[in-house]
Amino acid sequence: MRSQVPTVPTAISVVALIAALLALSGYGGAAVGGVKSLVTAKKSQQRAQRGPRGPRGPRGKRGLRGPRGFKGATGPTGAKGPTGARGSKGATGAQGPPGPTKGAVSAVGTPANLTRISRAATTITTTSTGKLLVSGKDMGVDASCSSMPYCLAHWGLFVDGAPVTGSEQSVPPFTNGSSVSMNVVVYGLTGTLPAGMHTVELAYVRVTGNSTASGNDEAQVEVVALGG
Repeated sequence: MRSQVPTVPTAISVVALIAALLALSGYGGAAVGGVKSLVTAKKSQQRAQRGPRGPRGPRGKRGLRGPRGFKGATGPTGAKGPTGARGSKGATGAQGPPGPTKGAVSAVGTPANLTRISRAATTITTTSTGKLLVSGKDMGVDASCSSMPYCLAHWGLFVDGAPVTGSEQSVPPFTNGSSVSMNVVVYGLTGTLPAGMHTVELAYVRVTGNSTASGNDEAQVEVVALGG
């Protein structure tokens, strides 16, 4: 069992006790002022005994951060803002490579690379490797033979001097002193050619004998470049 040590009454407690007794006896009003004076004098005496206050000590270390609180509820969605100004037009991009194209022509015959009489010609300049789809026509043209016993000839298309496969249109054999009137329409597809300028020609080709072609000079050639 813990022993109790008697408490020594202080001067302030004694004065307070006396003031309480005086208040009970009817002299409280006069006693209160005296008690206040005694208490004030006692506090001044105690402050004088303590001496001046020393300098403030250094600040202690900051305590640990407390745990993070729970996330609050999401607030309501705000009103939609005004539409922004339209941006400026971007720069034009670089031109892409030509897309692949295809073409085909049914094969007939290939003109011979012999003595020929040009009926029409044109040129085309390509920017990439590819094939050429070519065609030619010579309407109302006359082929005349002037050698024994007969002549053989045909029309055909040539690109850069080389015959185009499948572009031959033959003239039936015709005898010395005779002529044949024809409407010539021929087509052809070249192999792959390098980029650059190419010459396309429709020509009358002498195969056997001495013959010539003449007409109304309305022969034409056409050419389309195919990429891929």
